[in-house]
Amino acid sequence: MKDIRHLGLDMDSEKIAVAVAEPGGEVRSLGTIPYRQDTVRRLVKKLGPVKQLRACYEAGPHGYSLYWQLSKLGVRCDVVAPTLVVSVKWWKSADASSERVTTLLPDLPSACPSIHPVL
Repeated sequence: MKDIRHLGLDMDSEKIAVAVAEPGGEVRSLGTIPYRQDTVRRLVKKLGPVKQLRACYEAGPHGYSLYWQLSKLGVRCDVVAPTLVVSVKWWKSADASSERVTTLLPDLPSACPSIHPVL
């Protein structure tokens, strides 16, 4: 279990933001990839043996398609309920007349605390 890499994924209809927590505790963003089967497959291959990968992402309007794809590739994946993601980043736009929620990348570290205490 010491050599497990934990992946935090945040997706929308076109892209997936990827963060990884290394076995030593380092957490880093790998940026975004297009939401396509071939790019997900390449990401998994790049990150190493599937037996050493654990992934999670927030359930959303895209359902379980990413879960099924990762599972077929041999990666253990958990889908997190949106209500369990505690830290949502709110910010005001430059004109301060509207509030928006950022859902890609900034909240990845809080999305999967149950599978890795550093994330």
